[in-house]
Amino acid sequence: MVRLCTCIWECFVGNHVGNMAASMDRGKHECDLSIPFPSAKEAEIAYNTLKVDKEPRKEVTKELQLHENTLKARFTATEARLLRVAVGSFMDYLNLTIQTMEHFGPPMKRVR
Repeated sequence: MVRLCTCIWECFVGNHVGNMAASMDRGKHECDLSIPFPSAKEAEIAYNTLKVDKEPRKEVTKELQLHENTLKARFTATEARLLRVAVGSFMDYLNLTIQTMEHFGPPMKRVR
């Protein structure tokens, strides 16, 4: 099975360095995801599917943006644990969305 997209992410968690860069605000933890899709239509389908779910905890915020064929997500949390849970949950929903699109095939153009 061919995967529909790859994910590029950058996380800022406290003062940790290495695979994660340090955040400018030590009390804030952030993760930016950039998910490219084969087409703008597929990115739009994923965006519309994932934007309806609000974060259940007020300590976590999620911002989604659509840029052509790329879905961008930014997570901010007061604790690294909350950030990990939010991003992990989002990735599960993203995976389900991608599997659904793969199952039904690429979107078709509407005939008018």
